[in-house]
Amino acid sequence: AFQIKKEVFPEIRTGVISIQIAYPGASPADVVDGVIKKVEDALQGVEGIKETEATAHEGFADISVKAEPGSNITELLDKVKLKLDSISSFPGETERPVVSELVIKTNVLWLILSGELDDGNIKALARQVRDDLLAQKEISQVDIVGTKPFEISINVSADSLKKYSVTFDDIVRAVASGSVDLPGGSIKTKGEHILLRSEGKAKTGRDFAELVVVTRPDGTIVRIKDIAEVNDGFTEADWFLRYNGKNAVGLQVFRTGDESTLSVAEAVRKFVEKNRASLPQGVSAVIMADNSVFLKDRLNLMMKNMAMGAVLVFISLALFLRIRIAFFVMLGLPVSFLGAVWLMPFPFIDASINMITLYGFILVLGIVVDDAIVIGESIHETVQREGAGTGSVIKGVKAVATPATFGVLTTVAAFIPMITIPGVNGK
Repeated sequence: AFQIKKEVFPEIRTGVISIQIAYPGASPADVVDGVIKKVEDALQGVEGIKETEATAHEGFADISVKAEPGSNITELLDKVKLKLDSISSFPGETERPVVSELVIKTNVLWLILSGELDDGNIKALARQVRDDLLAQKEISQVDIVGTKPFEISINVSADSLKKYSVTFDDIVRAVASGSVDLPGGSIKTKGEHILLRSEGKAKTGRDFAELVVVTRPDGTIVRIKDIAEVNDGFTEADWFLRYNGKNAVGLQVFRTGDESTLSVAEAVRKFVEKNRASLPQGVSAVIMADNSVFLKDRLNLMMKNMAMGAVLVFISLALFLRIRIAFFVMLGLPVSFLGAVWLMPFPFIDASINMITLYGFILVLGIVVDDAIVIGESIHETVQREGAGTGSVIKGVKAVATPATFGVLTTVAAFIPMITIPGVNGK
């Protein structure tokens, strides 16, 4: 089936691979020594890498790998993942690297949920709304923005350690052993194959509080809750979201694949109207930064200009030449544009309906209208002078074909420098 993408701006593949590695509690200097240097050493000599840039933050490493121009970014991404998986000397506290291709994309809209809710409840509500949105067939990507990450903190005082004769390392070992699920093998029977797994992973503050730190010879058990204060809450975020003076969270909705920006936005609007009454009391849902409005306005502008141009061509040629010529010249306007739209999804063009291509259509519309009038008038003059016939029509077109062609080429030449701009800006 014929399909063409409708989006605000096209996705831009930057040719950059992003590597993010969390190292909780580490200073920037520790991040450099424990993470960044090891990643840089592992990536040395990988074919297709132009350069690597790294930034060390407190508890976090951000590494960008720039690909050589013309290299296959998907293959390079797989190579980078393999190299990172082969590093066995990361500090034990580091988390699994998050590796992805950096793609610049424009969101469709923001859905803001706000109300007198605490951080936990508004985060739970955001997750529920996100899942409900993703259940809509038109929507496949929704990101939650503005919530604080969960954090379980264990605060231990020196007096408590001394009182119960335990060390800080004892607590660390208890937490580490209680933070994993272990495979327990399998049982094979004649009709079944059963996998065993020990699920002892602590997930909440209460679970961590019940972890055993030491067991005395007399049977006395010392748990984390006996010697420490366990807080199940959130980390301190560098920024937060508020709307009309109330706690808020944002859901950023994107278009992916062949989805249409207009269809995605309409699905969100219908969802909000349908579910507004079911939101908790005092909670509001507001759509903001709806970029589909700009795309729709640009589409309407192009259609309006095309209709106006066709009418002006028809009136001009009908008044001064012949109605038959006016009709066929006017018919040529939508045919030429439909031909261009038909070619856009093909792989050798691979273009979408977006703000940039619509600008091009609107720009070219004036040229097409001008050339249509000039060529129509030339045909009419030739037919009157030499009589009706196919030969007269062809001769009339040839008489003005060269200046009309070069008129178009001069406009094309003006935009050629934009095509030659290198890097992300050129894309």
